[in-house]
Amino acid sequence: IKSSTYFIQAKGESIEVKFVFSELPNDMKMLAFLAGELTNSATYFSTFADVDQGSLSKMGTFSCSPSDTWRPWKYVDRIRVVKAVEKHKKKTESKKVSEKTKRSNVTSFIAKQKSRQEFVPLVAELVDRAHVEPLHLKNNACALAHRYLLNQAIEMSKPNLPTSFSQVLPETPFYKFIDTLRSKCNLNRLAKRIIRWYDDNATTDTKTFNYRFTGKDSRMFLHNFMFLIDVLEKGVSGKTSELLHIHAYLCLCLRNAVSLFTRVHITDEQVLDLKQHCTNFHRGYWLFFKVNPTVWTLGCVVPVHTKEMKGMYGLGLGLNSMEGRKAKHIAISKYCHNTAYAHRWEQVFHHEYIALIWLPTRGYTNSSSTGSSLSYLPKRVRSKDPDYCVCGLEKEKTVDCCRFCCHELRDKVKKSIDKCKSLL
Repeated sequence: IKSSTYFIQAKGESIEVKFVFSELPNDMKMLAFLAGELTNSATYFSTFADVDQGSLSKMGTFSCSPSDTWRPWKYVDRIRVVKAVEKHKKKTESKKVSEKTKRSNVTSFIAKQKSRQEFVPLVAELVDRAHVEPLHLKNNACALAHRYLLNQAIEMSKPNLPTSFSQVLPETPFYKFIDTLRSKCNLNRLAKRIIRWYDDNATTDTKTFNYRFTGKDSRMFLHNFMFLIDVLEKGVSGKTSELLHIHAYLCLCLRNAVSLFTRVHITDEQVLDLKQHCTNFHRGYWLFFKVNPTVWTLGCVVPVHTKEMKGMYGLGLGLNSMEGRKAKHIAISKYCHNTAYAHRWEQVFHHEYIALIWLPTRGYTNSSSTGSSLSYLPKRVRSKDPDYCVCGLEKEKTVDCCRFCCHELRDKVKKSIDKCKSLL
């Protein structure tokens, strides 16, 4: 397709059209496959930079400059490692050891090469143009933030928690947390999963709650996370209160960052704001919690890739998102219901053209489909409702912010992040 030239007729004129493949909108697992790399559990876990599990806990920078802590992989280096791996595999083939041992030997060799490359990339040099995909990163970051809050709620409810959620007392923080998920956060499915997980693992107390956030789950969490923190913080003090105030600020940084890096249209000023939000989020976890691949990618890679896409296309990282693919597939499936098998795709494309282009240009639009419904800023914040703070929590009309945003701990958290030193 890329090497061909196509001619189309537009308003009586012949126009020459060529295609250029520039982006790879895929999640990290698929990118690793396309790049011929090891899985994301490897020592070097990222497709985008030479960061490993050892340097993950460092505070540094990511870019192409030699002075940066982490730099992007180069295609020539990928090929060099592939050749070395092929030679190593030939040496290990003759050894009389199990396949598992051979595999472990190969992965260790790749790690010693300070790489994650095993095969020649399926997409060749195009792999160097890969950018981080916003949808899965956003969902993973929201799942991480939620997991911290859930663990905090459970810890605050110990040691009197029963082995079944049906026996948990309504006054315990864990019960209030689940009730808030249902009543204020519109996360009923998530609440049911937590209850099921708790009933299955309450006696063992070893298995960590694991739930794959959807786009809707992430949006509802970012709209309403302050309700969860508020219900947990009431009546507590000391270290527990400090942790919840830290969570409140980091979730706010996450919400602001997500609302920017998921956009297709973004300004230069918003790119700078995004860098600050991502940096604050990364530093906050580095200071007070633990940096994992999701936190590192959001804090270090997202600002750089957003700036790159803004420079190349004049558009934001949302251009590379997988969000909406499932809805698109559902729509195409519906179009197929009323088609003849022999001419199915011609009729599907015709239906799609009518629905997405022909009708809207003539004023026929679906009123229920609005861009604001996908905003990661809740409506009460976008509309500047005087009853709510910028974080989304209720406040008095006579004051500018809620009890969290005006608290002295908020200033200490901000100063700690600015100076990269805990002042709490």
